[in-house]
Amino acid sequence: MDQVNKTTEKNTGPLLNICMPYLSTQEISSAVIDTAIETQNQKLGHLDNIELLVENNLYVGPNPKLDLLIRTSGEHRLSNFLLWQASKYSIFKPVPTYWPDISFFTLFFAVLDYQLAKYSLQSKSIN
Repeated sequence: MDQVNKTTEKNTGPLLNICMPYLSTQEISSAVIDTAIETQNQKLGHLDNIELLVENNLYVGPNPKLDLLIRTSGEHRLSNFLLWQASKYSIFKPVPTYWPDISFFTLFFAVLDYQLAKYSLQSKSIN
């Protein structure tokens, strides 16, 4: 993992997060507690945007928003996975393939579906 971090630390292109199983409710609880402690210790100036303060304490930190969530194995539920991040206008795409067998084409069509859905949402908001 250290080698991956070192190799990619200067990348500026799209961000890909591969998440291993964890409890999203634990992540959110931990971020809220950390934010409360920082606020109590007056490390934070003011609470104008509590949502942003909590996001800064999430495991992945203040990364760009989650645009596309690909759920492998055909599941149609989040299963306590990236709950905070997925709640902000992300598109959920279940694919029937299990993770180790994901192919270029599976990812390609998931991204294509995302682009079509995003375009559809944008055109509806314009009208």
